[in-house]
Amino acid sequence: MSESLGHDWLGEAGVAALIESFQGGEPFLVQGARERLPAWLNHSSLLSIEGLCARYQGRILYGRRDGGPKSVLVDRGSAADLLAEGEALYLPDLSEVITESVDWLRNLESMVGIPAGTARATAWVAPAGEGTALHLDAEDVLSIQLVGRKCFEVAEPAALPYASGYQFGPGIPAAADLYPQAAAGFPDPERADFTPVDLEPGSVLVVPRGHWHRTRCHTASLSVSIICAPPLLLDWALGALRHRALQDPRWRRPLYGAPTPLQQASLAQGWAPLLAGLADACADETWTEFTTLQWLPTKRLASGDPPRLRDLYEGTEQTLALEPPVAALLTRLAHYPAAFTVAEARERWQLQAVAHLEALVAIGALYRWPVAIVRN
Repeated sequence: MSESLGHDWLGEAGVAALIESFQGGEPFLVQGARERLPAWLNHSSLLSIEGLCARYQGRILYGRRDGGPKSVLVDRGSAADLLAEGEALYLPDLSEVITESVDWLRNLESMVGIPAGTARATAWVAPAGEGTALHLDAEDVLSIQLVGRKCFEVAEPAALPYASGYQFGPGIPAAADLYPQAAAGFPDPERADFTPVDLEPGSVLVVPRGHWHRTRCHTASLSVSIICAPPLLLDWALGALRHRALQDPRWRRPLYGAPTPLQQASLAQGWAPLLAGLADACADETWTEFTTLQWLPTKRLASGDPPRLRDLYEGTEQTLALEPPVAALLTRLAHYPAAFTVAEARERWQLQAVAHLEALVAIGALYRWPVAIVRN
């Protein structure tokens, strides 16, 4: 396990090290004073275990480290009472207590390149001697120690690389999605090599998905876990294929009962052009000759100088200040309802610059398809 040191709360490598770790690298540890952490992690509600338990009103999962992997969920329990009974608590709704965390999470998502809403802040609270049972996660985790000391044991390499969907561990039922990921057999923790890591207030441990780990608290402990669960490459591919398949009425036919052998054979042949065009699917940030656009059906162009764009649904109208080439292109496109690609715009309307289409997307006249149109 590598240890990253530095003045920044994520060490000298910063966010770059975090991205590298989450993309399949090793876990890594950053040590330092708690005061260096982002301001919301030094919020008054997180300065003590008692303070957080008194303010927290959300869902709670609780259990015992050595009592098996099953946790009990309560919607509105007393964190303080459960902690007093010796339970280890998982508090998944931390943003309700510390609203400042929400903007910070959105900024983190932007920095690591994942969609908004795919990172969340949770808290772990446990008495001395308690902790978490052995398991691996299907999400990427930053564990940030705030109060007390605990030992975090992590195994390398990943037991289930790029684990997707569900947590797994000894005694935890395997969800259906885990079976194809473990076709060669589910990982055996008895063969894993664990490294103990002592965490103190200010410690940040980055654990990519798929790594065996377990914890035990030396003292009463409070930590925050930042959980990152972005979509998979698989999700992108399936989304692109679905968008392309929706262009063909054969794929939109309602399915009552199982598909017949004839339907299966016909649809199987239809996969070829969908898959062949997947390489042309456009990333959101990238404009190519295959990028596809279409006039929004709720918009109408009102002639005049300057021109005005009407929204039939909202009942509003905006006056447009456009450069002459963009205004001319807008006039042509206002009477063309079908989808078209950048390449087709160059040929049909002598498009001068892709930036002109970008401008029409920005004002809400054109819809930009997430993937390219299928042309047979």
